[in-house]
Amino acid sequence: MNEFVYKLAKSRAGHDKGSWYAVIKSEGGFAWIADGRRRKIDCPKKKNIKHLEMTRKSVKIEHFTDKSLRKALWDYNFGGAESAVSGESGESPNESAETSSSEKSEKEG
Repeated sequence: MNEFVYKLAKSRAGHDKGSWYAVIKSEGGFAWIADGRRRKIDCPKKKNIKHLEMTRKSVKIEHFTDKSLRKALWDYNFGGAESAVSGESGESPNESAETSSSEKSEKEG
């Protein structure tokens, strides 16, 4: 079975800023991007590469369809995988709050 592999890019400018896309092709300073939802594979958006944050991440999809592309990008656009990609710490807000409250109690006592 054929698998299609696409590089991931995050939009840095425009009305779609912050959205994740698969790069369908790139040529001459432009990339054609699709997410399977707003931008379908049949009609990808032509975007200046300067307006994209290219990543080392890629997605593999088994079938070249919009539905499979949406499924592959779901975690990046809606599931919170962005923090893992952008390099933020894995510490949850609750952990930092617990640490600060325990530090306060040590200082008081």
